[in-house]
Order: sequence, then structure tokens, then C-alpha cells
Amino acid sequence: MYKIRAITLHIKLDKSLLNIEEMIEALDFYLEKLENVSKEMRRDVEVLSKRLVLPSLEELEKKIKNFELNKLSLLEDYLKNRVNYYNLPIKGIGNPKLERELPELYSNTRRFYSSICLSMNNMKNEKTLRKIIAILKNISREAGWLAAARFAYSIGPQPLTPYFPVTSSPQTGYTISLLYVNYLLEGKSLNSENYLQKLKKKIIDVYDKIKSKASSLSSMVDLAFLGVDLSISPWLEESVVPLIEKIKDGATIGTPGTLQALYEINSILKKISKDKRVIGFNEIMLPLAEDDGLKKRVRERDLELKDLVMYCLACVAGLDMVPIPEWTEDKVLMLLFKDLSTISIVGKKTLGVRLLPVGVEAGEEVDLGEFGKTPVLDVL
Repeated sequence: MYKIRAITLHIKLDKSLLNIEEMIEALDFYLEKLENVSKEMRRDVEVLSKRLVLPSLEELEKKIKNFELNKLSLLEDYLKNRVNYYNLPIKGIGNPKLERELPELYSNTRRFYSSICLSMNNMKNEKTLRKIIAILKNISREAGWLAAARFAYSIGPQPLTPYFPVTSSPQTGYTISLLYVNYLLEGKSLNSENYLQKLKKKIIDVYDKIKSKASSLSSMVDLAFLGVDLSISPWLEESVVPLIEKIKDGATIGTPGTLQALYEINSILKKISKDKRVIGFNEIMLPLAEDDGLKKRVRERDLELKDLVMYCLACVAGLDMVPIPEWTEDKVLMLLFKDLSTISIVGKKTLGVRLLPVGVEAGEEVDLGEFGKTPVLDVL
């Protein structure tokens, strides 16, 4: 059976506020609606998490008098019984406080996520590139390796999506993401020549059920339903690898034909997206630390970092949740970001990047808590 991975509340402020405390009061109204949506959804399907996306840092600075980034840690205790995670989109790298204050905020929180949007011009400026790498490494060093799993860069505009960390809040309402790769593989429906068409039908069936329920709840609780992100994402044992390898007629991921398989899956999702009310990425996702199947293929040496970079051509999160040695030279990482920005330009789409600098050598494994032991990849 498929599950709802997240029901995510997005908030856009419609008035100015005096302080964070006033924002907390304003959030109460919408969080109650989110809880009502979650309760009703649970009557039909398992809901794994509730999430909150705040207005962007830039909007908070504009709407809240004397706003201080580190004050967002006040939300940690307030939200712990209301949502599993909360997110702050950051629309640009220019804020001079980010390099110092963002790692500090991560040190004081456990449920906080954020992403910084990077422009193509950022990739041409060496000083900015060094700042990009410094923020990434400082979060890992000061707040711990797992904190880096709650931070990402967005090469291109952050989309409206329930997926963290790369998301945004252009308007108030809720979105839904799914955990359904095992459901898509269930039964004998894929064991035929027309399995891609049957895969498409199963995705549409899930979408229609979720959308119908969500739309009716929107009227009931008076909270706008903004859409579903149909991305096929893994969670540990529920891996995307069997689906990809099924489309490759059993050939392992990492061998020739993988890019084509990813493209075929994503083509189905894109076709559905054109006809349906969807938001977000709507692609198959490859977060290494979150997928036991991907870890296995790395251990078997079928997959390396260069493969995951190449798959970014067909997958917005092809370089996602990837542990790397924290002592990797800044210059090497700067060149990696330039390559990724080139892929974003060629693909004409936003690319999410989530690297985890860890104090472990490439080729060894790092214990990432709830994500389990994960191979550390060599950037070179």
C-alpha cells in the first residue's frame, strides 16, 4: 500500500509583525488546520510526517521588525508536538550573516531545515563560490555531520514542493508527497511488455485518490490544497533501485542504460504532470543515504560520485544525501558546483544539491543515525 510521506503546510505572511512571538501566534491558526487535514487523511492512508515551510528569510526580514535569524530556534520547542520538521527557504547567498549565523542556528535545532538559492552568476564569482563551500562545511563542523542532511543548495529557483530541504512558500496552503515505490512494484502488472504504461496507470490511480480526498478536505478545513509532488522517492529498505533495474531488464544501476531508465520513468511523471494538478519536482529521486539499494550498489562498486553527477541530467536530486570527506579541497568542490550549474542550464531546471562533509575517508562508511551506515564517496 502507498503512504503519504509528508503533508506540508506552506505559509506566506500577509501582514507585518513585531517579533517572532507574534509569528508563532499567527502560525497556531494554520497548524490547527494542518492537524485536521492530517487526521482526516489518516482514515484512508498512513501519514508519515507533517511539515511546515516558513516564508523566506528575505520575507521574514521584511515583515518582522528587528528580525534575527538565530531567534528561529524559538520555534523548536513550540513546533515539536505540531510538526515533525520545519523549513526556512533562503532566496540568495548575499546575506552577510549566513556564514556565521546559519551554522549556529543548526547547532541549536534538530528539526530545522533550510536551502539557499544560487544563481548562475554565483557560479562565476570565486568569492561567492568560496562562501558557498564555507557555509556547507561550517554547518557540518559546528552542528555535526547529520546537520548537513538538513541543508541543501538550490541551483535555480526553489519550487513549491513538500520535499525538504529545497522548497518555498509562495502562498499559504498545503502540499502532499508520497512514499509509493513498493506499491508501484507490487503484483504482476509490471511483468509484461507494456509495463511502462501500467506503471503510468498505477501512478495516476494513486494521484486521483489523493487529489480527490485532499480537494474535499481543503473545503472542509478552509485551507488551500496546492497540489501533489509525484516524485518517486526512497526510504531505506523501500528503494528505487528495483524499479530502475526492472526497466533495465535486470541490469544493475550504474551500468550502461541507467540514464535512459531514469529518463523513461521521468518522462512518465512529466506526462502525468502536464494533465494533473501537480507541483514540485515530479521526478525519481536518488538520495544515497536514504536508499539502502543505492548504498548496496556503491559497496559493489557499480556506483561512484561521477555517476550520480551524470544522473543529475535526468534527476533533479541526483546528487543528494552524499557523504564526502570534510577535507575535500574547496577548489575541487567549487569546480563540482560549476559542473552542477552547467547541468542545471542544460536541463533548464532547478537542481537540488545536498552534500554531507564528514570526518571519514572516502571508501569507508559513516554512521548517519536514522539513515544507517552509508559509504563515503570520493569527489575525485
